Amino acid sequence: MARELKLQNLWVIMKHILRSSNAKGKELCVQKTADRLGYGCARALFGQNWSTILKELSANCNHKFTVIAECFEKQCSFLLAQRLKRATQVMAFYNRLYGEKLIDQVGNSLLRRFHKKSLFCVLAATLFSWEENKIGDDVLNRCVYDMVHIQELVQKTRSQVVDGSCPWEKVIDRPHLIVWRRPLEFNSSLFQYKVYGKFDDVSARAFFNTQVDLEFWKQWDKLSEDIRIIDKHEESGTEVVHWTSKFPYPMYRRDYVYVRRYKVDNSNKLMAVYSQTVNHPICPVQDNVVRVTEFQSALVIKPYSDFDENGLEYVLTYYDDPQTTFPSVCYNWMATTGVPEFVDKLHKASKMMHERTQKGYRPAYYQNQNQNSHTTFTLNQTQYA
Repeated sequence: MARELKLQNLWVIMKHILRSSNAKGKELCVQKTADRLGYGCARALFGQNWSTILKELSANCNHKFTVIAECFEKQCSFLLAQRLKRATQVMAFYNRLYGEKLIDQVGNSLLRRFHKKSLFCVLAATLFSWEENKIGDDVLNRCVYDMVHIQELVQKTRSQVVDGSCPWEKVIDRPHLIVWRRPLEFNSSLFQYKVYGKFDDVSARAFFNTQVDLEFWKQWDKLSEDIRIIDKHEESGTEVVHWTSKFPYPMYRRDYVYVRRYKVDNSNKLMAVYSQTVNHPICPVQDNVVRVTEFQSALVIKPYSDFDENGLEYVLTYYDDPQTTFPSVCYNWMATTGVPEFVDKLHKASKMMHERTQKGYRPAYYQNQNQNSHTTFTLNQTQYA
């Protein structure tokens, strides 16, 4: 009875406290009650020294967790070192088996995977040496020698004329088109071609713009799958161009990576465009395209009177290695038929360009062309390229 009376009195007191306290007092009361229950549970489990025991237990747990984390870190580092060592051994083993070819294939694979990413392109472009690959004024000056001395070659009536140590063989002789060829010094199975022609119904500027305007080039040359500028050296005006061209089935497509530079000389009334193959890290070799590694082209244009009036003569000297073996019959066909067909397409495209410029069309490079037109070529009448 006494215990029940005590509990009843305690209950009455608690009810009185709850009714008389405000909301804040209730929260404090509940909090104190919870703290007392927690202290009571801790004292019941660990005894009177429960606070000291909990601190020691917490410190012990922290120490053990720290030791476990350090062991885990050392184990991960050990495994990583082992994996790197194993990978190095594997690469060294395959390198001994296959030489540097394997390393090149792996590098090209990585380049093909990341070459479309803008950040990688910027980093790759920094690896390209413009000092070694830019086209200098001396190269363009050598190009114009062909125009200076072309009449000397045109007046030759023999089928073969001696030009230095290599004979030029005349393969086409028409009123407005003459084509010569000679074997290359570094590959006698390939030929270097020299084309001399005239157009009476096209202006020199339209003919020049047709050669330089790459966006227009993709429209008139149906064999060009893609052609674009991938890098440029602002100081010299040298550009890096990537050109992908279709080849007859079942041969693979061919692509060219080359540097080019053009120049307009108002004083001497000459225009020149020079191109030559180069290696650039932004455009690695692809598996489904054959890379042409030997290509060189030098075009010189001279108007009859003015750049914007009809009438011009031009000299084109070029060679390329299509990375395939053609019979001699095919080379003869390309020289006698392929070159005139290409010149005809170029003539029609130049007339289209002339009509566009008459309507106000200006290529994207037109402003830069005018800025560079004050420069002149250094002509030496006693030299011949």
